[in-house]
Amino acid sequence: MNKSTKDTTTLKGEELFHHLTNNGDDYSSLVALLPYAMMDRNKALLFLEDMVKNGKRLVAIYPGNGEVVPSGAELVGAIPDGALYLI
Repeated sequence: MNKSTKDTTTLKGEELFHHLTNNGDDYSSLVALLPYAMMDRNKALLFLEDMVKNGKRLVAIYPGNGEVVPSGAELVGAIPDGALYLI
């Protein structure tokens, strides 16, 4: 099945992670940071499933660059020079 036609809400675990990290876009790199931010790959995979199911997205915030956390964003965990948030 073509990546662009695959329904991410039906994917689970490693398959979902692989799908989202191999799109070649900027968002792929954010998803790839999720296991590091959560410090537990299994929890990160379950979190990713819930995130997709609920229509949420990750955003990286780098305070050193003057970036501000979006209103209502939930902290996921630390990444080099910043943090991942769920919006």
